[in-house]
Amino acid sequence: MTTLQPIETRAYGHRFRSRLEARWAVFFTALGLRWEYEPEGFNIDGHRYLPDFRVLTPQGLPTWYEIKPETIATDEKFSAFGKALNPPSDAHTQPQMVRSSLLSGTPKHVFSTHTLCPRCGQIIQNSDVYDCSDEMGVSCWECDWETPFGKGDVEDLQADGVTDYYPHKGFIMVSKPLWNLFEGKINNAISLASSARFEHGETP
Repeated sequence: MTTLQPIETRAYGHRFRSRLEARWAVFFTALGLRWEYEPEGFNIDGHRYLPDFRVLTPQGLPTWYEIKPETIATDEKFSAFGKALNPPSDAHTQPQMVRSSLLSGTPKHVFSTHTLCPRCGQIIQNSDVYDCSDEMGVSCWECDWETPFGKGDVEDLQADGVTDYYPHKGFIMVSKPLWNLFEGKINNAISLASSARFEHGETP
């Protein structure tokens, strides 16, 4: 019986388990996001689990990503990992918000329906982005807890994100010109990830 196995790929000093994972490394690198590949494993209720990527937000907080082929949309171990990262909290306690997402397919495929939060760089659905005339607003749950939304509505432009932004009433706001530049940066990262060649020691 013929079996198909991913091709291990070397890049950035790592041996990735698949070419798909290596392409995501190219994508994160092109965006200037700091990433680690399989940095540590976990024991979840007696089951060992090793997440693919830990990507740091510009604010230095971790985002965990599990990379799967386009045909796989769920993963039991990763779901359990996500629940363990964010245990339930009561109504009087601010919940612990650790970002985690399962990414199915290449960056090009994922970003046909997703984009990035301009503050933290987390991959979010396009449905969380709103056209506000001369600005774009992004609803990012984790950023909602980390910025002073509703507490004076800080209007000053913030320069600690993937692009400049300001928080306003539960949203991350970006001017239209900056948003267009931001989307161009994302599209360039997608293009670099798609066209990267890893054969014969080539540098992506």
